[in-house]
Amino acid sequence: MALFCVLTVGCRAKQPAVLHVYRNRTSPVARALDQRFLEFNGDKHRLSSGERIVIATYESQDFKQMLRDRVGNELRPDLVVLDSPGDVAINPFIERESRRAVDICGAARACPAFVPAFIPSFVTDAEELEASQVVLKDLLNAPPADRLGITR
Repeated sequence: MALFCVLTVGCRAKQPAVLHVYRNRTSPVARALDQRFLEFNGDKHRLSSGERIVIATYESQDFKQMLRDRVGNELRPDLVVLDSPGDVAINPFIERESRRAVDICGAARACPAFVPAFIPSFVTDAEELEASQVVLKDLLNAPPADRLGITR
């Protein structure tokens, strides 16, 4: 068996690509995001290299303070999900980056407000960028009635 492991790819399973998402765990869409992320992780999405993508979230006690003081500096997530367009003014970095934000709620009735999400420009590693794009595309491609599961 040991010789088989040496001659083939190996006995260890390949580690997944971990996508780090910064979001507010107490936002109005938090539960729906949790559900979407659990579904995404369960579906076993993969990079073009075959590596599995797994979502991990950054969550703090004070979303706005962390967004203002640390995101873009010490905290460098692969994907940022804001609560509302008003969050962009909190941090100059977020304000610049949010120009590329997309509404992950999509349909007018899917969420209580526009929920911007974007991939920060410091995400330049090919695999991290691909994983970020796969997750964002998955959030955008959910059927409109299901996007974050919230209705007015």
